[in-house]
Amino acid sequence: MKKEEIKIRISTNLKIDFQDICENEETTMSNKINNFIFNEVKMKKIKNGENRVFTKQLIKFDIMNRNNRLYQKNQLTNIKLDENGFEYNELDRLNNEIIYGQFGHIDSGEKIHKYNATHSINNLKITEDWLEGDITILNDSIIPIFDNLVFRPRAFGIVDENGVIQNLEIISFDAILKSEDKFIE
Repeated sequence: MKKEEIKIRISTNLKIDFQDICENEETTMSNKINNFIFNEVKMKKIKNGENRVFTKQLIKFDIMNRNNRLYQKNQLTNIKLDENGFEYNELDRLNNEIIYGQFGHIDSGEKIHKYNATHSINNLKITEDWLEGDITILNDSIIPIFDNLVFRPRAFGIVDENGVIQNLEIISFDAILKSEDKFIE
C-alpha cells in the first residue's frame, strides 16, 4: 500500500491571521489550524489505498426497524439553529467533520477517538430512501469480515410513542455483523 505524505506549511502571515481570527471567534489556535488542515486534506481527496473506500447504505428511511425505530429524511435536512444562532442541518454538520466508527455497537453517546477507530465515514448523501456514505477502512482487523458487516448509526434523539425518532443527532456509524442488524431490508 502506497502512503502519501501531506506537508502543509503555514506562513508567518497566515499564522498571524489565524491568531486574529481565533481572538475574534473565541476559539483556540489548534482548533482553527485543525479545521484548516482538515479542509486542505479534504480538498486534495487523498487516496487511502486501493479497495479501502466503500460506499455503503447506512440508514433506511421511513421503515420501522426491529428496534421499533423509524428514521425520517427530514431529521437530516430540517434547518436547525446552533448555539450562535447560525442555521445548519444534520447532514451538513456530519459532512463538515470527520466521523470515526468502531467495530461493535456500544450504547454510550461518546465519540470514537481516531486512535480507536476501525473506519471513518464521510461524503454522506441521501439517495432515494437511504442515507449513504463512504466508509474508509482504517484498521485492517475488520478486512477479513468486511463483507459480513453493516454500518449503523450511534445517535441521540427522542423516540415518540410511534417509534419515530425526533431531534436526531448522529454521533457515529458502528460496524456490526449482518446477523445482529436491526434494520429491515
